[in-house]
Amino acid sequence: MKKENKHKDGVRQLTTMDVLKDFFNKKRKYKIKTSLKSEAIPPAPPGSKINHLAIILDGEVQEIMRAQNRLTALLLSKPLIIEFDPEEIRPEVGWLYSDGKFFNND
Repeated sequence: MKKENKHKDGVRQLTTMDVLKDFFNKKRKYKIKTSLKSEAIPPAPPGSKINHLAIILDGEVQEIMRAQNRLTALLLSKPLIIEFDPEEIRPEVGWLYSDGKFFNND
């Protein structure tokens, strides 16, 4: 049976069954992602040390992360994390940040 195109004038028309299928498919994908066992963790690249970090927010572990030494040191030094819009500005490594603005020192 050929699936019909449910788009009309740029709008996707969904049946109740479509909505339910989408909901349960998204929920299933999320559960698979969060239920990875420790056996599924890939081995460290040869010659590098992997550190394990717990990301804690309001006293609760929110995420577990593995990182090599450089990223671990960067994250543990309590960096300031700034969200930016790449359509407005694209800062690069080595740029400076002051008074709420990114700027290139060159």
